Amino acid sequence: MMNIFLNQTLTCHPTEYVFGDECCPMCPIGTRVKTDCEEDKTTSCQLCTEGTYNNGLNGFKLCYPCRECGAGKLIPAGTSSTDTMCSTCSDGTFSDGTFTSCQNHKQCESEGLLLLRAGTETEDAQCGDIPSDWTGLIVGVVVVLLVLVLVLTAWCYRVKIKRFLNRSKNL
Repeated sequence: MMNIFLNQTLTCHPTEYVFGDECCPMCPIGTRVKTDCEEDKTTSCQLCTEGTYNNGLNGFKLCYPCRECGAGKLIPAGTSSTDTMCSTCSDGTFSDGTFTSCQNHKQCESEGLLLLRAGTETEDAQCGDIPSDWTGLIVGVVVVLLVLVLVLTAWCYRVKIKRFLNRSKNL
């Protein structure tokens, strides 16, 4: 009461917080005040629940909610003492699955592979083997072309022979 009348405020140590007319010990990083101190009891602290945090000594009754990141973002999950950090992988990179860093997409062509699907912010490029049976495909195309040439040639000769025979009849 005397402090109020004399216009004085209670000054606590930097590791304490004011509660009423008491200086209570602060809770450590990653925790919050469960119950404030009393004349014969010290401050009771409780760990921040999942999805919340406090990143310093505090006299708070609640923990801060961890930030939520949008799709395609890196999400190193917040802990009881740290907030979630959100960022985006740049072009040509993707999240490595642990959500703590970005990695470059595979360069399929430089590895002698065929690009099957381009990479995204959350997925690496998908590569596949270049078919080794190109020769079979090439041989097949050549055979089809040769058959077409033979058929066309035969048809042309047939037409010419018919014309020749028709001319011979007319003579």
